Amino acid sequence: MDGLIFTKLDEAASLGPVFNQQARTGLPISYFTTGQRVPEDIEEAAAKRLIGGIFKTRNHVHAESVTT
Repeated sequence: MDGLIFTKLDEAASLGPVFNQQARTGLPISYFTTGQRVPEDIEEAAAKRLIGGIFKTRNHVHAESVTT
């Protein structure tokens, strides 16, 4: 089975480009990685995480980490 794997999501300002690449290729998104530790930081792709990441900006993420 073919699918997409996106790495370093923890460094991304937004996940909009992830969605764009999926739309261009038509392939399912299989996995995300969110850090340097493998295999601990590999996760199955989830629509909720992708949608939330599309609408977050780096400034928004920073503001959340400061206030929580």
